[in-house]
Amino acid sequence: MEAGYLGVGAMGQPMSHKLLDAGHSLTIYDINETAMLPLLERQARRGASPRDLADRCEIVFVSLPTLAAFREVAFGADGLIHGAAMSGSDIDRGRCRPAHCRRVRLSR
Repeated sequence: MEAGYLGVGAMGQPMSHKLLDAGHSLTIYDINETAMLPLLERQARRGASPRDLADRCEIVFVSLPTLAAFREVAFGADGLIHGAAMSGSDIDRGRCRPAHCRRVRLSR
């Protein structure tokens, strides 16, 4: 199973390391390139956009600091809802409201 992680900063970084420690295949995306470096060194793959993660991954974890950031990665031009292949789950580990998470699910 290919897992994805959007937002690999303060919360997403340690959670992503745990997934790699457990032997999972992981694709990551963050607007901060520097935040991704430690995970890329551990063989995580770099996603091109949130949409790319939705195309490639069966499950996508999201750890973002604000609701505005969640809206952008979910509903923006290259957002999760535009990913063709993701029919699995997206798990918000940040500040998303349940209604926004349901909207992502219903938009697919």
